[in-house]
Amino acid sequence: MLLVIPLMSILYHRRSAEGTAPPPWWSMVPLFVLGFACMSALRTIGDLGGRPFGLLTPEQWRSFLDVSKHASTYCLGIAMAGVGLGTSIKGLKAMGFKPLGLGSCRR
Repeated sequence: MLLVIPLMSILYHRRSAEGTAPPPWWSMVPLFVLGFACMSALRTIGDLGGRPFGLLTPEQWRSFLDVSKHASTYCLGIAMAGVGLGTSIKGLKAMGFKPLGLGSCRR
């Protein structure tokens, strides 16, 4: 995810901006990718060694992880509600039933 999303964004913007100067690469990378990278680094560094960051006890670190797990659940729910509230029924009708059918199929 950390490599594919920025790469696809940069390639897309380079193709769409033919003949003009493309925007700087950092403006093409979605902010959630940077947030994901920062949170991954935080978790990885925290899990190294016996005392996370040299400041916390293992119990405090586990407590922090539990709180962050619950917070991420609520944040994901809010994000999904935002996507749902931004969905247009007219737009769905214009696309037809094929994307809806494909999206409802499970493996």
